[in-house]
Amino acid sequence: MFTAWNAAVDHHHMPPAAYDSTFRTHIYCAQVCRVAQLRQFAWKLKRLLVVAKQTVLMNTMNDMEPDLPASEILRRLRPFTGPSNPKKHKHKPLPLIHNVHGSPCTLHSETVVTWVEFFQDMECGQRMPDHALRQTWIEELCHFQYDQIAVDLKDLPTLTDSEISLRRVPS
Repeated sequence: MFTAWNAAVDHHHMPPAAYDSTFRTHIYCAQVCRVAQLRQFAWKLKRLLVVAKQTVLMNTMNDMEPDLPASEILRRLRPFTGPSNPKKHKHKPLPLIHNVHGSPCTLHSETVVTWVEFFQDMECGQRMPDHALRQTWIEELCHFQYDQIAVDLKDLPTLTDSEISLRRVPS
């Protein structure tokens, strides 16, 4: 691919059948270029994120008074370190999304509401309280329930077939 990238091709003296491979080579080269650009951009973003976190941490540390008690220092550094008790680790955060006004969601509840509204609009759904959802579910189960089943006895598995199939199921 790299030799094809550097090769100078005279398109006027090429047979028409060779256009396909030239075009395919061009597409592959463009894909390699885009992947390289995306990786470089991702590296820059990670680097900027690290610098931004360090800046916020340094500002937080500089705003502390020298006679501040240790408990207050730990409380102020909690967003950077997280809880010391592993049982109190919170759930993984939702991805950063923007609300209707275009600003990033700051609260977990705001993120959940924005996420739910997005999928609600996309799938033409509606938000229902738990008791209404349960009642609708029960009604639909009753609606789709069969009153009678017409199955021949020869279609049902024998006791031996059932035992053989249950032996294969891990306990």
